[in-house]
Amino acid sequence: VDGADANLTLNATNGGKVIATGDGSTSYYNTAVWVTNGATATINGGEYSNTADPENDGCDLIYGRDGGKIYVTGGTFKAGAIRSNLGGGIYGVLNCKDSKGSQIIVSGGKFYEYGAAEAAKVGNGEVILLEGGYYWSAKDADGYYTVTDKIETEEALRTAIANNNEVKLGANITLTDAITINKVVTIDLNGYTIENNSAANTTKLGNAADECIVFYVDGADANLTLN
Repeated sequence: VDGADANLTLNATNGGKVIATGDGSTSYYNTAVWVTNGATATINGGEYSNTADPENDGCDLIYGRDGGKIYVTGGTFKAGAIRSNLGGGIYGVLNCKDSKGSQIIVSGGKFYEYGAAEAAKVGNGEVILLEGGYYWSAKDADGYYTVTDKIETEEALRTAIANNNEVKLGANITLTDAITINKVVTIDLNGYTIENNSAANTTKLGNAADECIVFYVDGADANLTLN
């Protein structure tokens, strides 16, 4: 997708797929969606993958450079190439050319072996979540991270707090242990309840059998706001 006048929208519903089938052995260019020179693309769904040999570098699945902007609102993304030049791991799922003014803005989707930590390694705020309460979930049993605006489970709540400074509940949540806060966090209860009624609490005050703490706010850098 090339040029400031170019704007691609992909509504790949009903099982639609985009697959790049090169092996990536001679270049990085085995990409499902490449957006450059001020162009814009919006991905609203579908399955995106490449079939590169995992022994070869490169082959970013969704890629922006030279002012390209990509909005990802949904879809499933699985890269077949390991980007060892980014420190190991499958970081080529979403990537931008460093310091070239491109950005990938995510508000939905499932990403194989690619979550908050991998997005951060792209650098310079080039892969970000849309403002307004979106979060990276914990990795599921199949190796996928999900971007969502709904915090409905204990695991999702803990992951959201670890990776964000503002969190909004989407359901009542019952804890299995206290949540330790050691940074600045604002939690919007949004009319829902967080409850800890577990008998298996981690010891915070010396005797776990007698402790039932919901939030344990610990340290000079910790600041919890509950709305």
